[in-house]
Amino acid sequence: MKRLIAYKGFTLIEAVIATVILGITAAAVVAPFASGMSVREVGMQRTLGAKLAVERMEELLAVDYDEVIGYDGYIEEQGQLMDGDVDYGKFSRAVECEDFPLRDNGGCVLITVMVYYDGAEVAQVRRLRTED
Repeated sequence: MKRLIAYKGFTLIEAVIATVILGITAAAVVAPFASGMSVREVGMQRTLGAKLAVERMEELLAVDYDEVIGYDGYIEEQGQLMDGDVDYGKFSRAVECEDFPLRDNGGCVLITVMVYYDGAEVAQVRRLRTED
């Protein structure tokens, strides 16, 4: 009669099954972090876009009322936006100024500043500017 020898350790099948279970578990844990990174990136783009839109709006509000309408159609293409040493590479900005008559014969201009990231709009600021 042959005697069975007891080996200590895992068989190849047990090791493969353990590796598969570990891989599935790791994928389940890492997946939410990957989607979280993309959400964070979109949020960062929108925040920077809002900052750029507000900055341009403040500049337009500082200009004389009669000159504001001249900014209609003003565009800063991708790669043109710089703030000191900061390069906003994929951002672009556009301005629309629309005459907006009021009932009391006073006038105002509707100013819209739009900011785009890689061609997609990420922020928009609108404001009515009246004659001083």
